[in-house]
Amino acid sequence: MTYQELSPQSEALLKEIIDLQTSGKDNTAHWNERFQNLSFQEENLLRDTFRELRECGYIKTQWADNIPYYLAVTVDGQNYEANKKAAKKAERKLSRREWRIAIISAIIGGLVGLIPWICTLIGGGQ
Repeated sequence: MTYQELSPQSEALLKEIIDLQTSGKDNTAHWNERFQNLSFQEENLLRDTFRELRECGYIKTQWADNIPYYLAVTVDGQNYEANKKAAKKAERKLSRREWRIAIISAIIGGLVGLIPWICTLIGGGQ
């Protein structure tokens, strides 16, 4: 399981890519339309989002005519949501474990602090 958390924009784009591939629509026509009416800033943002997906290993892409011509979702990309849920679950489990350790340590520390008081009770207050 390789999991790197994505930005919300990248998650949305990954979902769009997966939906496009499962729908069987024409890849080139979709991306031509998607890139056509974007401002310079929006286009750069979309390209950066593609770059993030590629650098995280979720997609493989080749560009032609300034659009993604060849676009494939990797196994990690297909399993992103499942891996995300598993990572969040493991994070919560670790957090609970850390809390348990902290509480037990505090209790033990409190009991250790009571040892001198208990010794004075046993020793008759000397």
